[in-house]
Amino acid sequence: MEENPSKSNRRSAAAQKRIDASSGLPRDLYSSFRTGTTKSRNGCRVCKIRRIKCDETHPHCTRCTSTGRKCEGYGEAPKRNGSKSPKSPSKGASKVALLPRSGSPTTYTPSVGVQGSDEQRRSFHYFRSRNMSDMPGNFEPYFWDHIVLQLSHRYPTILQSLTALSAIYEQHERLSEQLNVSHALQQYNTAVNALLEYIASDQQDPRVALASCLIFVWIEFLQDNLNSGFQHLDSGLKVLRDLRLSYSQRIQDRDPEDVLGSLDRSFTRLRIQAAVHGSQSDFTTSSTRELEVLEPVPPSFISVFESRNILDKELNAIFGYIRRLQEVGYYSSVNIRAFTTIQAAHLERLSQWQTATRSLVADLESRQDRSQTSGILYLQLYYTLVNIIWKTMFAGSEMAFDAYTADFETMITICSSLIDDPRSPTVPILSFDMGIIPPLFHLCLKCRVLKLRRRAIALLKQAPEREGMWHRDNIIEYCEWKISIEEGWRGEVEQHEPLPEFARMYAEHVPERGDCIDGRPLMMKFKRGPAGLDIEDLIEVPWGSEMMRHMGNML
Repeated sequence: MEENPSKSNRRSAAAQKRIDASSGLPRDLYSSFRTGTTKSRNGCRVCKIRRIKCDETHPHCTRCTSTGRKCEGYGEAPKRNGSKSPKSPSKGASKVALLPRSGSPTTYTPSVGVQGSDEQRRSFHYFRSRNMSDMPGNFEPYFWDHIVLQLSHRYPTILQSLTALSAIYEQHERLSEQLNVSHALQQYNTAVNALLEYIASDQQDPRVALASCLIFVWIEFLQDNLNSGFQHLDSGLKVLRDLRLSYSQRIQDRDPEDVLGSLDRSFTRLRIQAAVHGSQSDFTTSSTRELEVLEPVPPSFISVFESRNILDKELNAIFGYIRRLQEVGYYSSVNIRAFTTIQAAHLERLSQWQTATRSLVADLESRQDRSQTSGILYLQLYYTLVNIIWKTMFAGSEMAFDAYTADFETMITICSSLIDDPRSPTVPILSFDMGIIPPLFHLCLKCRVLKLRRRAIALLKQAPEREGMWHRDNIIEYCEWKISIEEGWRGEVEQHEPLPEFARMYAEHVPERGDCIDGRPLMMKFKRGPAGLDIEDLIEVPWGSEMMRHMGNML
């Protein structure tokens, strides 16, 4: 059978990208450096240190004097036989070049022998040896395993961010309060100041600011400072927006080894997290226009990476739009006819995505390639989740979720397979990306089949302690409490029968200023059936408002 030309062309393009990346660094890093041309080595000392082109004016170069700097002169030009006099490293960073200077770059493996204190070196080694693949999930390993390390050797803000992140991560992993948390916070503050100094300089690379922001977000989330994390996330999204307006062709989101593309995808996934979990900022919302400008879904995918890239854009648009609707009072002022049109268009795109992904699965199975199995399962999990949420937006009754019992069973099966995957013998303590917690949380909230809820709870107990903004133990505690309350309202109805509508709790939320006052218990507002009546009630909950905030706006 003749191969589909579009599929063949995409494979050829992907193969060419792999060839271009064989040097060990993505092509979008090449643009920051001169390669393959003869370079002048007669510049002044200051311009060489600053790595900028010197105008070579004697006795003092104009490039220095025009900016108020003191030109240190020229000295003896270095020899061209490859030997160079040693340079003093800048404070807090090793002078390891990000790229070779020859026209034919060679593969560069970052050294873990960074400069700094014993604590810095130990933290960096811990990060390098333990955390690279766990944090970002299965979809950006090249960025975390290679690019971030390379950047850390050149930019102090990246190095200090990584050492701070590693120290905090280690504290969580070892469940110990004995580690030096003050060291982590000191490194974090130093990293923030270093980034501010870098941004204020006349040489800026947006990749440095974006990588720093990405690490800052994770540090804040680990400390439960969600609002501070959202601020860093908002800053990163603004940088990416400005880049798209200025030179969007540099963001190659289809190339897994493009630095800006990887950063763009990482921030997109964080935006999805913020929209699903809840944020006070409007960066999580999507306009109708954003829902209309998405690229076409191809008939097939060449890799799980391409499949996720398309699905992420759908999730970003859909959850952002849902977030906007939630801000107008639980959809009270929505034009249902307009929404139905948007809903149908995106359900069609999701169906096209599923068809293309099935084609990819068939292709992988024909080649007996199981290396991407867990990635595909992950995507199928979120495809199932978003379908349920999107289709039930204006269902009008909690009874509507009974029609999706088969989909909830699919989610249980997928999560079981992900947990039991022999290629992942250990579950990470912390995960930067969303994993099984949000889908299983939604199942416990909306599926009223008791045996499925209990299976979901059992799977949640095997999940990472943290997935992005979600605390596993808080989620489990809330789900067990809600199931107990609803089952208590079942009355004389048998467990194998559908839970009565009057027993179904939804739209739970803690009112503003809902903290416990004068020892009084926290009261939570909620609604329950029957359809159309929207009976609102109050119920006492056994936790403080902080835990309720951890639930986000999935309730």
